[in-house]
Amino acid sequence: MNKKKEGVIIEDSEWMTVYTFERGEIRHASKFLTHDLMVTSKSIRDRWPHFSQNEKYDFVRAYQAKAEVTSEDEEILNFLMKSVVPTIGWVWHSLCQRESVQGPSCQCRSLLCPHLPC
Repeated sequence: MNKKKEGVIIEDSEWMTVYTFERGEIRHASKFLTHDLMVTSKSIRDRWPHFSQNEKYDFVRAYQAKAEVTSEDEEILNFLMKSVVPTIGWVWHSLCQRESVQGPSCQCRSLLCPHLPC
């Protein structure tokens, strides 16, 4: 019998759950994928100044795993870029590289992913 091994939750935040497995492997699961988490641009703009640096990092790390990029997501990403978040570059890079995802608008994409056609 091939029994699937379950991980043990070692951390659970608003954005992500972190699991550990028997062999010491650690996996991060974005709630944007596992729980269909949705946020609005307004909620992030209002809450962002009150996030700790760790909360900001956790949000950006989990957010980059979204399967689809909507116009609401574009507003959030534009806000994050204006907030000078150093990690936003790898979020955009990740979104630009995923061909199966409907990417950001041509205007946003041309600024951050100039190698992709509009």
